[in-house]
Order: sequence, then C-alpha cells, then structure tokens
Amino acid sequence: MEPEYKIIEYVNKHFPDRKYYKCRIDNITYHHTNLLKVACWKNDRIYNARYYAYLREIEHKATVSFFEDSTTSKD
Repeated sequence: MEPEYKIIEYVNKHFPDRKYYKCRIDNITYHHTNLLKVACWKNDRIYNARYYAYLREIEHKATVSFFEDSTTSKD
C-alpha cells in the first residue's frame, strides 16, 4: 500500500490574506501559494521516488565519508 501524500491549505500568519499550500514527502516539505506548483512537485517526487532515494543514499555515503576523514586528520 502506498502512502497518501496530502496537499494541505493553510494561512501564513505573516500574510493572512494569501492562501498557502504545502505537501510533505520524505521529510521534505514544499510550500507555495500556487496549488498547481505544489501538485507538480508532489507528482515529481512520487514519480521519481527511486531517483530521490538514490540521491539520499549518495548524500549519506558522502556525509559518512566526510566525517570519517575529518576524525582521522591531525589538525
């Protein structure tokens, strides 16, 4: 079963006269005043989920490598 990613309408307290929309996927939240842009972002994240998972894996490996290298240097 695939999770349902909802687009939520809300009011920004700094701009109460505008409608804002947001959607959260994989700990990333996209906010915008244009509902169509949020829907396109959501569809892109779902359609290219394997690509984004690959990017997260690469980023994790790079972070681990960076911290392993930084702990072994004698500065």
